[in-house]
Amino acid sequence: MITDTALPMGGKIAPDFIITLDDKDITASIAPRLISLSLKDVSGFAADSLSITLDDSDGQLIMPRRGALLTLYIGWQGSALFGHGSFVIDTITHTGAPDQLTISANSADFRRSLNQLRSQSYSDIALGDIIKQISERNQLRAPNVDTGLSEITIPHIDQTNESDLQFLVRLATLNGAKVSLRFQRISFFKPGVGGVSNGEPLQVQVLTRNDGDSHHFNIADKKAYSGVSAVWLNTDKPNEANKKIRIDRQLPGGSKNTAGSPPAKPGAQTSPNNYLLGAGDNIFNIPKVFRDKNAAMRGAEAVFKRIQQGLAKFTINLAIGRPDLVPDTPIIVRGFKSQIDSQRWVISTITHNLSSNGYTCTLDLQVMLDDVTYHTTEI
Repeated sequence: MITDTALPMGGKIAPDFIITLDDKDITASIAPRLISLSLKDVSGFAADSLSITLDDSDGQLIMPRRGALLTLYIGWQGSALFGHGSFVIDTITHTGAPDQLTISANSADFRRSLNQLRSQSYSDIALGDIIKQISERNQLRAPNVDTGLSEITIPHIDQTNESDLQFLVRLATLNGAKVSLRFQRISFFKPGVGGVSNGEPLQVQVLTRNDGDSHHFNIADKKAYSGVSAVWLNTDKPNEANKKIRIDRQLPGGSKNTAGSPPAKPGAQTSPNNYLLGAGDNIFNIPKVFRDKNAAMRGAEAVFKRIQQGLAKFTINLAIGRPDLVPDTPIIVRGFKSQIDSQRWVISTITHNLSSNGYTCTLDLQVMLDDVTYHTTEI
């Protein structure tokens, strides 16, 4: 069963794809030789990767040049195919016998100009305007920036011998944000929430257990923190110690998190709302010093969200591939344990696999924290 996905009447449940090489459609020559195609689509600034293995038992395949551009569309026969970006070929492998050609490529979004070192200063400027400048000088599409983040005023920041990619990551860290680059567009948004596509929030998708071949859920207390503390400069009284703030996750009903690990005795019940929280009074101290209280709060909240997201790992292998799914898509699941079903999730990585066995997807999910509130204490 595929929830909320309908194939047209009479459509075949068979995978389909289109692939171009330097804008030339090579699907007809590739399809009969396809052994496997794997596309790994990753949230954030990690490059997406594409691997294609072809049958060359007759020795007739021509090796493509390194640096050539592959563009991929995947889906189902009888339905619209979904574009999944362009990729620059960087590795070519030929093995035998039987002879096979494997082509590996990485996302073309990470163009050379983004990696060039540069130095520039920014003063009394909105964060959104900095991101717009970076987009324009790298000839990218207009960025998607969360409104609350876009309006943050940056008193002063230096980009010194630093690439735009590195600078964007630093801006995200300093301002409690997450940054990604897809289809030549920078997205700057709060971690733990759904992403955006063409300026619109990605729609929540529902998956049931019947959609998958298998799943794997894991939760551990090794990195379970109940709160985060951050320090900012005491510019009012420079001779005194810097000031510190602590945030804890706010539980429904207004109390802050003091819950320990789930009880182990048979029959013990743990509320789905606090099952994924860290142990009580286990505080992570951010080692850096922020410029002011607001920056410290944003940084502490972003770090805490990343910690909370990292506590639980949930992977679903979909028996029937979903070409419409992309990283940062919000997910609701049904048919699993209550603690899993009650939690909203977001896709961190999706791997599309096409082969003679069909089209499947593997989803790596993280906890979605869009509805979480925090208790703040100045200490």
